[in-house]
Amino acid sequence: MTYTTYKDDDGTHYSESELQEQYDDMLRDCYDTTTIAGLEYDTARALRDIDPIAYRCGFVDYIDSRDLEELSHETVAEFLAALDS
Repeated sequence: MTYTTYKDDDGTHYSESELQEQYDDMLRDCYDTTTIAGLEYDTARALRDIDPIAYRCGFVDYIDSRDLEELSHETVAEFLAALDS
């Protein structure tokens, strides 16, 4: 199994879950809550649950816009070591 982290120009490593949280925060900053049938929902969660393909495409675009280097790790130990550095 291959694990992925990302590295910015400053050498800071990010896990995919950290970047997903940042992407969700960006969606929340850009859009108010979403109303469906009179009920309000978190926009990031609604997009992720209703249209996971659109969510993933937007997430990939977000990563690309950050100009991050994708790093693959073959073991959990390598993955965790990269996050600690």
